[in-house]
Amino acid sequence: MNSVLRRVSHSLGRRLPPGVAWRLRFLNGHHRWPRLSPPRSFNERVLWRILFDRRPEIAMCCDKLAARRFALQRCPRLPVTELIWAGDDLRELTRLELPERWILKPNNASGLTHQGRGQLDLDSVTRLTEQTVGWLDMPFGPSAWRWPWGYTKAERCYLVERFVGSGEVVPPDLKCYVFDGKVALWQLDQGRGHQHLVVLFSPTWEMIGSQLDNSDPGEIPKPTCLQQAGRFAESLAEGFDALRVDFLLDRDHFYFSELTPYTGDAMIPFRPVSLDFELGTYWPDQERLHYSAKAVKA
Repeated sequence: MNSVLRRVSHSLGRRLPPGVAWRLRFLNGHHRWPRLSPPRSFNERVLWRILFDRRPEIAMCCDKLAARRFALQRCPRLPVTELIWAGDDLRELTRLELPERWILKPNNASGLTHQGRGQLDLDSVTRLTEQTVGWLDMPFGPSAWRWPWGYTKAERCYLVERFVGSGEVVPPDLKCYVFDGKVALWQLDQGRGHQHLVVLFSPTWEMIGSQLDNSDPGEIPKPTCLQQAGRFAESLAEGFDALRVDFLLDRDHFYFSELTPYTGDAMIPFRPVSLDFELGTYWPDQERLHYSAKAVKA
């Protein structure tokens, strides 16, 4: 049934009403139909937000430049990754003095990055343009139905940031789940491919689960900067019912990366599954929000 549903959701997604397409995708990923009146699990609550939540602050989080400005305005001392350039014409990079290592990403989409090295000439920019075709069109192209509403409001441009870390290893992601202004969960993403680990920890760094069946992390020491990162995360998430604040972890230092309102697009495979429902209880009652779902067609 899983493969059948995947083919159905992909082929019919752009033809179906958004609410139906997203529910089918949820069914394909979690093997159950989502309950949204009211939502119970964390993933159901994220799906509810995707379908019904149209607050401008949600859209702001999906715009990396806007989120960066918001973060620095709210927390002026927040460590952030160095922004080198933002624009929609990659040819401009030939006129910049780029660092030894840098990261290119779209401002209006998630999960897309390119690691670059040193200066670029016109030939290398041409190749880079070919590698990133469609990046700025992600929320509007054939797969637009799979992108939550907030990304359609973000400025369509590229960002270049200085690479964080040393050597060839991509630094781990340290992600903080904040509910009603309080840290409830830490997530550490480490490595990629068959060595990719996604491990979940309590606010005080006791291991409580994972997001991958093959996770075998062994003992992972508590980051020395955890308490400070948690304070920044709580400050940045103040006023939100639920928000994930993402950092890059470089040894004993951390750098703000982005704000994530649509965690995993409601497709997080929590292990154990009961953690999905436990986290759902931490999310404040969505009836407290100052808008009405009845006004939104989904």
